[in-house]
Amino acid sequence: MSPLRRLLVILPLWLGLGGWTFPSQDLNVEPPQWQGGHIESLDPMWNLLNEAHVAVDRKRGAMVASFPGDLQQLNGRVMKVEGFILPLETGSEMRHFALTRRNSGCPFCPPNLPTEAVEVTLLKPIKMGPELVTITGTMTLRTSSDAGLFYEMRNAKAE
Repeated sequence: MSPLRRLLVILPLWLGLGGWTFPSQDLNVEPPQWQGGHIESLDPMWNLLNEAHVAVDRKRGAMVASFPGDLQQLNGRVMKVEGFILPLETGSEMRHFALTRRNSGCPFCPPNLPTEAVEVTLLKPIKMGPELVTITGTMTLRTSSDAGLFYEMRNAKAE
């Protein structure tokens, strides 16, 4: 038996008996940020933020939100939210951006709901990127789109 043939026979046995395995390629297992085939933060905070009731005030030309009791308790408290950066300014580093549940750079993902975006102002700028980031800051609830997004985090920091 040639040395190459011997290697081709022995190598799989050696790898299998040695406990070495290939990484799982199970197509039914999705990375944690994938939801329904789309990139999305699975942070449970988004479910709580989605409890706000949003309506359109056609006379004012604005969207208005009402916040149930559990959600009202977030106003003025330090909160932590994981999401994707949606730039509101130019540059590779930023302090002011929207944090969204879904990656807005995905052309096939459904759009974020009005309650799935938080306006963020950081104390120190962070580098812009497509990955999930966790932001901690003081949450403010806004009842009208006249004032901006329904949620705002100030004095925030990236973890």
